[in-house]
Amino acid sequence: TSQKMLFGVHAQVSFIPTMAVNSLGGLREHQAHGRTVQALAFADNLVFSASSEGDIASWSVTAGGKVSEKRRAKSAHAGERITGLAIIRLSSLASIGFDGCLRVWNLNGLQEVARMPSGLPSGVRLFVLEASSKWLVAGSGDDGAKAGGCLSIWEVQDDSKPSGKPHIHVRAHSDNVYGLALEDAKQSHLWSGGRDGALQLRELSGAGEAKLLRRITVGESIRSVCVCAEAGAVWFGTNTGILNVCDMKLAKAPLTLSVHRGALYAIVWVRFQGKTVLLTAGKDFRLCSVTGSSPPGTKLRGEPGSANELCSLQPHSGRAPPFLESLCLVTSRSGPPTLLAGARDGRLVIASLRMGGSLGKSGRKRPASAMKLPATIKVSKKPASSQPSPVDSEAAPAAGPLRRMGSGVVSWRPGLDDWIFSGRLWGLHAGRRRWSTI
Repeated sequence: TSQKMLFGVHAQVSFIPTMAVNSLGGLREHQAHGRTVQALAFADNLVFSASSEGDIASWSVTAGGKVSEKRRAKSAHAGERITGLAIIRLSSLASIGFDGCLRVWNLNGLQEVARMPSGLPSGVRLFVLEASSKWLVAGSGDDGAKAGGCLSIWEVQDDSKPSGKPHIHVRAHSDNVYGLALEDAKQSHLWSGGRDGALQLRELSGAGEAKLLRRITVGESIRSVCVCAEAGAVWFGTNTGILNVCDMKLAKAPLTLSVHRGALYAIVWVRFQGKTVLLTAGKDFRLCSVTGSSPPGTKLRGEPGSANELCSLQPHSGRAPPFLESLCLVTSRSGPPTLLAGARDGRLVIASLRMGGSLGKSGRKRPASAMKLPATIKVSKKPASSQPSPVDSEAAPAAGPLRRMGSGVVSWRPGLDDWIFSGRLWGLHAGRRRWSTI
């Protein structure tokens, strides 16, 4: 790690690649639906998919990645778009759609067993669904017209069904809610992100309260949220493909990493070979893995992590762009997890995860894509001007491992205390884990 004066302040560059998922095995595609695969869920050795054309289907997935259809519920929400799926206590499937209803299905037969109206005004659409052992939460919105971004919260009863009407209604955001994450520990905590650029942390209680504990803003639409209590981290993706990582209490400003060239629609995590690995899907047709990402303030040193492209879905002629909008992990005791991704053209992408990389001088495995990875430069304090300033980094350092560097932009986001440089580093030496100054 080196330092150099940049616009009158000290800039510190730090980037440590770690062992990552660097490839997908047995990559397959399957035309599951005629239109967008909006949501995916896994339980009882079955994968469930929901589409924008209104169907819900169940699939069995073999260890080799082959899928076969088991059941299909057509026009499951009166022909309206289905936007969210969630598994309730591994015993039933919940779904939401533009018809304004929450519906519950049994897993094996995909038969509807319960239906609950959201209680929201006409014209308000349900966008995202999340479940825990105690709660079921739906995020909604009406494009900021009247109701804004609402949270409808049902308490899960002893029979694994939600209560007949929402236990809690709260207008949490000023615009559509797109991302939700739940964690039940000593207290039930809910993280929500929306088009207003805000990430909120709330505490849910049986007394019908959703107390706001903390709120941070990033200045752009939040499209996905993921939480991992084991890592003590919350990750959320934005409309420009930025992955943010912060502590679960949102006590500090998030670290950022550019992962996708477009909206980051979905995030899942898996504990694999002793590593917490994030998998992301986005509007640029790509699947990516991210490792080494830890929030500031944890026992691990806060790092934005490193990103590795796994695959890019190729468009079919005359079909909708294959934006990847949903992710699901199928775990197995006998082999690596299987990843499923749902695309806007109705395809399912199925593949197993592979770890590894080449060994450098340090003896540690390196990601296969370490020759071209995003980097983040954090500046210790704000310059006097809040306007973005160009950085010319064409000249390589005399003794550093970089042969040539690209160029980037320093910019400041409202609500954060740091200036961020976003660019790309080129030509790393094998075995070197740190960069010199630019």
